[in-house]
Amino acid sequence: MFIHHLSDLVHLPNLQSYDLSSLKAICVTGSIIPSTLRRKLKQLAPFVTNQYGATEMLGIHLSHPLDPAYVLDSAAVYPTGGIEVKIVDQKGETVPIDTRGEICIRGYAVFKYYWMDEKLTKDAKDENGWWHTRDLGIMDDKGYFRVLGRNTDLIVIKEAINVAPLELEAVLYEHEAVADALVVGVPDERSFEEVCACIKLNKEKPVTVNGDDI
Repeated sequence: MFIHHLSDLVHLPNLQSYDLSSLKAICVTGSIIPSTLRRKLKQLAPFVTNQYGATEMLGIHLSHPLDPAYVLDSAAVYPTGGIEVKIVDQKGETVPIDTRGEICIRGYAVFKYYWMDEKLTKDAKDENGWWHTRDLGIMDDKGYFRVLGRNTDLIVIKEAINVAPLELEAVLYEHEAVADALVVGVPDERSFEEVCACIKLNKEKPVTVNGDDI
C-alpha cells in the first residue's frame, strides 16, 4: 500500500467499527513511514514493513519486522540474495556511503530488455547489466538503502540546491495535525523553483493561526 492510502485508513472516522483481526502485516511501498503513522499502523497489524520494487523487477528489496527502528522508520530496505545494488553519481561512479545518488540494480530479477525498444533498453541498462532506475537513494554502511524520490521529481533551486519532496513530506507527517502531505515545486522568478507543501489537516487535531481555528 502507498503511504497516502494508509494515512486515509488510520484517519477513517469509523475505523473502530471494522473487524481487522485478520490483518497480520502491512507492507508499504516507495515511501518513508513517519514514526507517528507507524505507531498507528502497529495498532492495526503486528508487522509493518517496507518494500521496493518496479515493473522492471520483482519486489525483491524488503525490510523485516525485526529490523532496527531506524531502518523501519526511514523505509530502508535490504536486497534479497543474488541481487546487487549500488548508488552512483551523474557520471555513473559509485558514491561514498551515506551519499545521495541514483539507485542501480543488477541481478536475476531485473528485466532483460524492453519489448521491441532497443533504444529505451540501452538508455536504461548499461553494458555491465546495471539497470539505472532513475530513483534517488542513499545507502548506509550495513547495505540498507532507501528511496528519496525520482530524479524527475527533484525541486531545483538556483543556489545548486536539489530538494527531494519525499524527504520533506516525511517531516510534515511527523506533525500530529497533518493527515496527508504532498510537496511539489512551483515556478519562481528568483530561485527558479520554490517549494510548495499541500497539507490535509487531521480534524481530530485542531490547528490555530493567530488564535483562529483553521
